[in-house]
Amino acid sequence: MTDWTAKAGTSNSSDLFLEIVKVVESKTIDLSTAKPNFSTAFGYEKGLEMFIACYALTRMVQDHAKFAGDIRKFTEQPSTVTIFTNLREKTKIFQDIVAIFDLGCIAGVYLQNKEIYIIEILALNEKNLRELESLYSKYVAESNFYQGKCLKFTRDGLSFIAPPEKTLNDIVLPESLMREFKLNVIDFLCIEKLHAVIKKRSIILHGPPGVGKTSLISATFTELLKHHVTCIFMSDDVFRKLSLDLVLTLINKYLTPAFLVFEDIDLIGYDRTISKSNVIGPLLSALDGVEPYKLPIAIAATTNRFDVLDSALTRPVRFDRRLEIKYPERNEIDELFQKIVGYPAPGKLLGMGKITGAHIQEIKKIQCLS
Repeated sequence: MTDWTAKAGTSNSSDLFLEIVKVVESKTIDLSTAKPNFSTAFGYEKGLEMFIACYALTRMVQDHAKFAGDIRKFTEQPSTVTIFTNLREKTKIFQDIVAIFDLGCIAGVYLQNKEIYIIEILALNEKNLRELESLYSKYVAESNFYQGKCLKFTRDGLSFIAPPEKTLNDIVLPESLMREFKLNVIDFLCIEKLHAVIKKRSIILHGPPGVGKTSLISATFTELLKHHVTCIFMSDDVFRKLSLDLVLTLINKYLTPAFLVFEDIDLIGYDRTISKSNVIGPLLSALDGVEPYKLPIAIAATTNRFDVLDSALTRPVRFDRRLEIKYPERNEIDELFQKIVGYPAPGKLLGMGKITGAHIQEIKKIQCLS
């Protein structure tokens, strides 16, 4: 880490520096009392927003600052936190910091009691303020290390997950079904003319366990990641911890173009005439759209129990398409056997019916153990 405190004497913004010192020495972190002439502030929610802002500010300070110290004690280096910026890559970023630039000053502080991160930019004239704002905005735009990655929202927040290994070549489904799925998800997200007007498509994949719903989703992730589309799993426990409106707002603001997947949506979207649900209302509201999407998003949901879903969930606009994945036909079983095991399916097996790719994977495991 750079020893910023050694550079304190090189600041060309000494007047501004003295104003900030007064604020810190008065033991307040309300920077509004230190506005020299011009200032602007940004607030970020704890989590994704805060980490992107801190990462951007860290890079900006390292590239351009004349001096940086802890906002509560200038003689010490800025406080830091360590975050994952990829599946296995950790990065140390500044958190509570005040930094002096030729154009002015930037201060960042985490308000723990409100779980919000505040960045305030101060300058001695409007021209300098706008230039410093523009520079900061440029770093924020270039510092979104989440976009285009494979992610998962859980009740603990957002985390990176390993990209799937399956590809579309591994998938065996009826040609018409595959064509419609690709049109509504892959082509929609990757071909500009298909999302020039409509920015959201949604689809439900339903059918018995093991027929390939999750495999199709995994293979789609692999394909979309090549096109820098963010791929996101949403676990059912998110709805009991996080606001879905907030999650979709964050996705819209930072992660689109994106492919969002609700696995086993029957766990949260079951018919309200059968059982009371505290989740279905917020889910319906979020699917209707918190605000217009700037870039495209495709939403897919999987379920083994389409019959138990609430009718309000399955109507058009919320979910535009329903695709049923049935048990594979004889020719599809044979093709699956070739892909998974490496040789044609035994004739005896072909006549049994209701054989799925999951069953064939088990056969392969047994052969490997024998």
